[in-house]
Amino acid sequence: MILHAMRLPLSNRTVVGALAALAVFAALSALLGSVLAVAFNGAGVPLEHLAQSPFSSYVVPGLILGVVVGGTQLAAALALLWKRRMALLLSAVAGFDMLIWIFVELAVIRQYSWLQAAYFTLGGLEVSLVLALLGIAPTVFHPLHWPDGQQSQAPDMHGRDRSLTAMHALRAGAAYFALVFGTGFALGTIRTLWIVPRLGIRSAELLEAPFMLIAIWLAGGWIGRRFSLGKGPATQVAVGVFALELLLAAEVIMEIAVQGLSVLEVFTKHDPVSGPIYYALLGLFAAMPWLLWKYRKHKIA
Repeated sequence: MILHAMRLPLSNRTVVGALAALAVFAALSALLGSVLAVAFNGAGVPLEHLAQSPFSSYVVPGLILGVVVGGTQLAAALALLWKRRMALLLSAVAGFDMLIWIFVELAVIRQYSWLQAAYFTLGGLEVSLVLALLGIAPTVFHPLHWPDGQQSQAPDMHGRDRSLTAMHALRAGAAYFALVFGTGFALGTIRTLWIVPRLGIRSAELLEAPFMLIAIWLAGGWIGRRFSLGKGPATQVAVGVFALELLLAAEVIMEIAVQGLSVLEVFTKHDPVSGPIYYALLGLFAAMPWLLWKYRKHKIA
């Protein structure tokens, strides 16, 4: 498979190098922590820290640390060093994965260490550098761009379309998340303050679900028209998965901060009837860009 290299403006090379260095350091740290957790069951970290978690040893958390956190950081580092087109998207995913890992760790073990603050700062710095390179966050750097206005029209050997740049993927995913999360926040406020006291949690959530479905459909259609999402299914899936990751992170943070729930309680507190609908909507939220792309493709054909 031959991928075209990403040409970096001179003013951004130092920033991209710093981002790659952060990803390499985070990957090595996560992989080392994974080995210590799996091979030595936490390497001296007391098992009492897992008392509020579903784990009885550090083996599974260690595997998650190595595969998910370390794996995404390693993928981002390699993509940056090899100048691949998905480098910034992978870097954003890796940064958010690090932030989520620290939030979950704090919520589960309920113990604080300066290392958690350091790695949380690292993840936040990765996301900030990606946003700066994309021109989304205020920055002294020029936004990363493709020369000559060319968006790599040539597909690879598997026929996948490469016209979606990392900038388009991140902006589309962030916009999709913002639209749906903003709508959900507004509807959730109305549901909590006025509907739940009158009809109860189950009825209120069931009434809210159709409005959220409409919001997901409209937001998915808008990003498909607003952003250049390419002609291949992989780009649609990438946008939906990235937006879902942002949505889950935002909901976990809000539930922990506002209601004081644990991470496990955030995902198990739902009503047995309306809860499955909530998870079905999450699945549709992730899949909607791809579903609408399939519909448009079939309609044109």
